[in-house]
Parts: sequence; C-alpha cells; structure tokens
Amino acid sequence: MDFPPALTKKTSIQAGLFLSAAALGEVSKFDFATQSELETNMHYYGTDLLYPFGLYFFTRYLGLSRKASLITWGTLSTLSEISDLFDGGVYDYKDFLAYGLALTGAYFIDKRVIK
Repeated sequence: MDFPPALTKKTSIQAGLFLSAAALGEVSKFDFATQSELETNMHYYGTDLLYPFGLYFFTRYLGLSRKASLITWGTLSTLSEISDLFDGGVYDYKDFLAYGLALTGAYFIDKRVIK
C-alpha cells in the first residue's frame, strides 16, 4: 500500500471529511457562553459524534474496508466509554448513541454518496 494514498476523487473526499470532522470536533469544545441548548449539547456530544465520524473516513482513506473501519472505531469508542466507569472519567450512556449515529452516518455517506 502506498502512503499517502494516491489522491483520487474518493480519497480527497475521505480526507476532507476526516479533516472537517476533526476541526469541528475541536470547535465543539469551545465555550461560547451563550448557554443555549444547542451549545450545551454540542459541547457534551460534539466530539462523541465528530471524532468517530472523522476517524472512520481516516481509516477508509488509509485503505481499510468499510467493515474494518466500523469495527475498529465502534470497538475503540465503546471501550473508551466503558473505561470511564473505572478511571474516574465522565461516563454517559448517551455517548453510545452518539457513537452509533456517527458511525452509521459515516457508513451511509461512504456507501451511498462516495461509493
């Protein structure tokens, strides 16, 4: 496998989605002091949605299959959340829903839009 992968339309879209999700994930951590419900939800769940979404496309960009990408980031995201139960982190069962939505959305975009 060549690294970096040759830039085709498909790999360019995958790289763009990864970089966009990573940037938006960082922005979602900002505190804009508006205390709106949207801001609160994005602050708590933005990275839980955007990081698995972006990392799915990063591994697709590197050449992993759809199935391998889903299994990799689904497993790592789940294990990360479960570890919060034991290491004093903030455990939130809603994070599992965010991971599932993110990876389902990424898979749908990859399969139906990017092809």
